[in-house]
Amino acid sequence: SGTIGSPGTSRLAITVGAACKPGTLSGVCEQPIASFSSRGPVVWVDKLGVSQTMIKPDIVAPGVSICAAEWSNWLADRRCKDDTHIAIDGTSMATPHVAGAVALMREALPYASTLEIKNALKNSATPYPGFDENTQGKGLINVYSAIKLLAPSLDFNPAISSNPNYISINVDLSKATNTVSQTFALKNTTTS
Repeated sequence: SGTIGSPGTSRLAITVGAACKPGTLSGVCEQPIASFSSRGPVVWVDKLGVSQTMIKPDIVAPGVSICAAEWSNWLADRRCKDDTHIAIDGTSMATPHVAGAVALMREALPYASTLEIKNALKNSATPYPGFDENTQGKGLINVYSAIKLLAPSLDFNPAISSNPNYISINVDLSKATNTVSQTFALKNTTTS
C-alpha cells in the first residue's frame, strides 16, 4: 500500500491502476488487479501540519498483455498480432485506455467539465468484489456507462443509410441538451 507516486498523487489527476483483461487470469493476473499495479492511499501533511489521506487510484483499466507497437526488436519474445507488435504489461498500458475513454466522452459531451468526466468515469466503473478502493479505485472503467451517466438521453444509435443517389443521417435531437455541430463533405467520384 501507499506505492502511488507523482503525478498520480495529484488530486486533479485521473490515477489509473492496471487490471487484467476479463477472462485472462494467470501469471501476473492471478487476481483481477495486476500484482504490479500501484496502490493507495496517498498520504501527506498539509500546510497546517495535519496528516491528510486520499484514496487512489481512481479507476482501473486493462493493463496486462496489451498488444502495442514494438520498438526495434525490444521484447521480441512477446509478439502478438504480427511481427511488429508485442504484449506489454503496466499502468502505462492501462492509462491509454482511460485517455481514449476521456476522448470519446469529450467528443460526445463537449461541454462536460474535466471534473464531471472524472466523476462520471469513477461513478460508472464496475468494482471487483473483494478489493478495496486503494487497490482498484471505483473499479474497471465503463465508458458507455460513463457517457450515459452524464447524458442519459444521448442517442447512440443514429440511423445512417445511403444509396448511390443520396445519404441520409437521422438522429433524434429532441432530448439533446448540448449544441453540437459536425461538418462533412460529400464528393461525387462518378462520371454521371
